[in-house]
Amino acid sequence: MHTELPASNQEVKSWCDRYNFYVWAIQKSAKPLAVAGAKGCYFWDFEGNKYFDSSSELVNVNIGFGNEKVISAIKEQADRLCYISPFRVTDVRAALAKKIIEEIAPPHMGKVLFTLGGSDANENAIRIAKEYTGRTKVFSQYYSYHGATYGACNLNGEAARGSVEPPIAGFVKFFGFAGDYLKQKFETDKEYTEFLLNFLEKQIVQEGAEKVAAIFFESITGSNGGFIPPRDYYKGVRKICDKYGILMVCDEVMMGFGRTGKWFAFEHFDVKPDMITFAKGITSGYAPLGGVIVSKEIAAYFDEITYQSGLTCTAHPLSCAAALACIEEYQDKKLLQNAAKMGDILYAGLCALKKKHPSVDQVRGIGLMCTFNLHPPFVDDESLAVLFDEFLKRGFYVQAHDAIFQFAPPLIVTGEEINKLLKATDEVLSIADTMLKQS
Repeated sequence: MHTELPASNQEVKSWCDRYNFYVWAIQKSAKPLAVAGAKGCYFWDFEGNKYFDSSSELVNVNIGFGNEKVISAIKEQADRLCYISPFRVTDVRAALAKKIIEEIAPPHMGKVLFTLGGSDANENAIRIAKEYTGRTKVFSQYYSYHGATYGACNLNGEAARGSVEPPIAGFVKFFGFAGDYLKQKFETDKEYTEFLLNFLEKQIVQEGAEKVAAIFFESITGSNGGFIPPRDYYKGVRKICDKYGILMVCDEVMMGFGRTGKWFAFEHFDVKPDMITFAKGITSGYAPLGGVIVSKEIAAYFDEITYQSGLTCTAHPLSCAAALACIEEYQDKKLLQNAAKMGDILYAGLCALKKKHPSVDQVRGIGLMCTFNLHPPFVDDESLAVLFDEFLKRGFYVQAHDAIFQFAPPLIVTGEEINKLLKATDEVLSIADTMLKQS
């Protein structure tokens, strides 16, 4: 490479601060870590400081960094065919679609539409739902996140939607299983489930059930807290959807491809969605790729109808090659099984820490997606920054916002690494306990 590259933490940060426009950040106060390299569950800076990535970056590097099989697949594909229009078809595109439909997706699914990532996967799912049903309204849950493009943002159930206000007409939010908004307590999960389903159905009727095209769920909420639905909730939602002719869409962008110990998180709840959106873990971030898996009925509908959407890099050959190699790694190394096993260790460890530390409010977990809430005094950014820095001092990078800490390490993680993460968490929570007493 003939272009001069910055060669130190300070130089990288200085150039980026001057010339880069940061995302999800106030420009002057952004403090990104400079990264020189990464391997396995770790990345390091230009000074040799090494960090365990407890969040798989953005919960996407499921197979870990520097996987030689996936890197080789990308190199080989680049030598053969680096790019071709999505109006053409390639061998890797064909093989990937076949593998997803025949080996990974439930038997009732028919075809897969490839996209660049999770946001446009959900954008396409919205379009498909509206075209297929001829309806205009789309339901999604408060405390959900579905992407950063304009349509996907309108699905988001977060309070802050920034520049997408005012929202697009027809997007309706409902209170589901995510969040801690309910003050009343329920004797059993069954009672809680019935309350949620009755509430949802009444809102659908009030909105005009005949106008509702689809209802979107993060099968398990991701960045907003890792909330898990009660056992029979999705079965009840499926009945409501069937009753009113509404499509059920499971957003598996974050949880799909092994994160919870199964290919898709909804498989824990014995339900059949009409569409599945995915991204992140399909390539583990080695190349951009997402997609929408549609049922056989939806696929058949478009046999006679033009689907009017697509992007220049849809089904990019490099991404498809990366995805094929990545899926083989999941299968060959039994990473789904490891996610389930290591997740049990991580969740049990966090539950034990909750009993020990008064600063911890709640713990949730399924597979290698575990979260814990701190008590309200830690909601402010300053308190969270102190704890974040304490993790960094111990060599652990963590994701945290709104007093929610999220642990989602790569699926290759070992028991020894989980125990080291728990030990560091124990130490940081002792500091949190002291901060709680002082507040």
